Amino acid sequence: GEGPGALRSPARAKRGFCPRLDPDRVTMCLVECGSDRECRGSEKCCSMGCHVRCVQPVLGKGGWGGLAGLGGCSQGRPPL
Repeated sequence: GEGPGALRSPARAKRGFCPRLDPDRVTMCLVECGSDRECRGSEKCCSMGCHVRCVQPVLGKGGWGGLAGLGGCSQGRPPL
């Protein structure tokens, strides 16, 4: 129910998909967003390897869901 003690529902993901990551691309380990809500306009919060940032979505097929695949960083590896 609604009320002062009610839990907030999770943020809704924006339309579209995150662009596919080029597996040969090296990214720096930096997290710039935690959800689509933190991104401007239609941008989505996407994991681009080790770099999580707001990007323009891919509409229709040809991308992937978003932060579900987060975890592209190698532990103990210094950022580039």
